Amino acid sequence: MRLGKPAAGGGSRSGADAPRPDGDPRLMRRREEMEAATVRAGRTRLLLAAAAIAAVLGLGWLFFFSGLFALSDLKVEASGKQVPVAEVQRAAQAYLGTNFFRFDSARLVRTLESDPIVGSVRVRESFPHTIVVEVGVARPVLLLSPVTGSAGGVAVNARLQPMPGVAPTPGLVPACLAAVPFSGSSTDFACDHGATVAELSPALERVLVLLGATRAANLNPTSAVVFAGFGVGIGFAGGYGAYFPDGSGATTAVLSLAGLVKQGLVHPGAVVDLTDPTHPVVD
Repeated sequence: MRLGKPAAGGGSRSGADAPRPDGDPRLMRRREEMEAATVRAGRTRLLLAAAAIAAVLGLGWLFFFSGLFALSDLKVEASGKQVPVAEVQRAAQAYLGTNFFRFDSARLVRTLESDPIVGSVRVRESFPHTIVVEVGVARPVLLLSPVTGSAGGVAVNARLQPMPGVAPTPGLVPACLAAVPFSGSSTDFACDHGATVAELSPALERVLVLLGATRAANLNPTSAVVFAGFGVGIGFAGGYGAYFPDGSGATTAVLSLAGLVKQGLVHPGAVVDLTDPTHPVVD
């Protein structure tokens, strides 16, 4: 039997028939193993990320929303016999049960300061369950009176809140208003137009600043008049008065007045206009 002719090139197989490396079962199996490992690593990373997120959410709930850190104790430290301790305790107890980390101490301070008898207030948290309230009694700083120098009137604190039931301190400088502030409105000294107490508050704040400055300069203020929207008048023990605009610099104006008094240019009954403290006018 005759055999066919041998293939050209000495009997070697063509390139198309030669085995390809990527067709090697071992390489294919290795590639599949690597792809499976990559998929497993990705799943592991996702599981770890999900576990981390769950842990953070769990801790957040534990610290901020669970009852584990709920405020349950209250301590009130009062300085002054007139501090309304019962009212302070009642206001603060409303915050018991609040989470320690979500407690709004500033809100409690505002609530306590709404009481005109309460002066200084400090609220702090003592970890993990206690609210500590330090409170002092308010001091009358001004007397709102219907008529300058009258025995009647209402004492107000530094926040310009009327203090009902509090006897005015002897020597407290009265600010003359035409109506008792409990009515919610008042008029200026001239009684020719009305103004709410809220509108007068900036002027009353100016009164307090000016009274402090005049006392420091030994000018002995005895009364104050609020001209709503216009300025402040202050009377002094020497029988003279001074007019200060609301926008004036208290220190400059008072020093200017003190200089005039020292030079003997201010006589009893005079009124010094300090609209421009650098050029005061004596009438």
